[in-house]
Amino acid sequence: MSEPNPQTPAEIPQIQLQLRQLAMSLREASHLDPQAKQSLAALLEELGAELDPTGSISAPTAHLTDAVSNVARALHESHSPGLLQVANDRLKQAALRAETEAPGLTGIAYRFLDMLASFGI
Repeated sequence: MSEPNPQTPAEIPQIQLQLRQLAMSLREASHLDPQAKQSLAALLEELGAELDPTGSISAPTAHLTDAVSNVARALHESHSPGLLQVANDRLKQAALRAETEAPGLTGIAYRFLDMLASFGI
């Protein structure tokens, strides 16, 4: 699989909007515990806020934001545990690759993974 191209500054607001929309959809997911919905959605919003809309992001960082989005979509759409686990594993790998370039974003991604685990997801 090829790495995403670095995102241009014009695309970063789109990523931020997507993360906010995913946060809203998680808050409305009927199959999630209310605390899980709020906590996970807040982390998605925090991740979007961490992105610099005037800069660009590298391929590993773009991959990280995409991986978090995929986990959030899988949660919202109530995918099977197997598909959610695959998305979760991809997020872990993306976090490892982005650690040195984007420690703030990676820290949020790890908190997202920890929170998923704490809610038994």
